[in-house]
Amino acid sequence: MISTKQKSTIALLVIVITLVNLGALATVLYKLRQVEKFHEADLVENQEENPSNNPAPAFMMREIGFDKAQQHLLNESKRNLGREVSPLLAELRQLNADLIDEVMQPEPDTIRLEAICAEIGSLHTLMKLETTHHLLDIKQIASPEQDEKLKDFYREMLNRGDEPRPDGMGRRHRRGWRNRRP
Repeated sequence: MISTKQKSTIALLVIVITLVNLGALATVLYKLRQVEKFHEADLVENQEENPSNNPAPAFMMREIGFDKAQQHLLNESKRNLGREVSPLLAELRQLNADLIDEVMQPEPDTIRLEAICAEIGSLHTLMKLETTHHLLDIKQIASPEQDEKLKDFYREMLNRGDEPRPDGMGRRHRRGWRNRRP
């Protein structure tokens, strides 16, 4: 049989080993968080140093042939656009939720629905104006030699949704693209 002294020694040993393991786990988690923070800071620094690392406008920058200074200015304009449009998008989401809430009422108030739709339209107008300012910024950034490429890029971007849709593409909700209501 195991004596009381041996039992207490084994219990103490189990407690010590458990504490050592918990300490090791805490150390590993702490180091992982430090590494994540380092990589996040490094990623932000790399995007600021080399804007072409940012995947969103990188294709346009290559197509137009922007140099490093132009890339930096483009990214700054894009950040400004995000700062201006972000609150508008939040408000738009709230208005869309209000619209659905009103539609789902037992007796929806059509005057309120019209007012919400008007507010949504105003927000769309403000977002389009902010986008237009961003496009004007890009035009100012581009050199006269790059203007034609930029114009072609904009036109291609705007006409992207005009192609016929192949079967299986562009399904809208349950009815499908071709079966939408008139």
